[in-house]
Amino acid sequence: MGNTQLPPVNPRFASASRAFTQKEIGDLRALFLSMAGQSQSDGRYLSPSIFQAYFGLRGALGERLFDLVTQQRKDQKLTFEDLVIAKGTYEKGTNDEIEEFVCQLSDVTGDGALGRYESNHLMSDIESVLVTIFDDIFNVRSSEPGSSSQRGRVDIFLNAATFSRSDERCNDRSMSFEDFRKLVYAHPISEKVSWKPTDSI
Repeated sequence: MGNTQLPPVNPRFASASRAFTQKEIGDLRALFLSMAGQSQSDGRYLSPSIFQAYFGLRGALGERLFDLVTQQRKDQKLTFEDLVIAKGTYEKGTNDEIEEFVCQLSDVTGDGALGRYESNHLMSDIESVLVTIFDDIFNVRSSEPGSSSQRGRVDIFLNAATFSRSDERCNDRSMSFEDFRKLVYAHPISEKVSWKPTDSI
């Protein structure tokens, strides 16, 4: 019995935990257990659908958020440690950490490039994020995706952005982290958008 070893503590989890009070950690644990119960996981993890419903983000952006929070393990299982680490970053982190997290979130394809255009008439990362913000956060819906009014709103943001980084994979340019930060600071949307849960769960 004396040789029983506890599993090593994830240093990122240990660091993130210190940013919260004991009450906050207790509240996070209660929230996690509540959602894990709906995930039918015996309280061990959250499923993508339950997590995305809680944050009110669907589609590519919701999938990307789940991927980032689970540290891109691709196992479809969000643990309590994952939740604490993520909330420690975007709620308690430095401005640089928060901005980097949001920049990574905006890269919905996970290819490291935030381009204005995408091939095969698909929406680019930035377009996907903006459409989700308008539809699911601001509830500014058009009759159809890609409609002229929605296109106009998206173009306002894209025209304000700088794409200074050369992308060797295509003949286009993409947004650097500094370009992204300038867009966030320059536009009022940075003061309006907050990744807060919905009341759906």
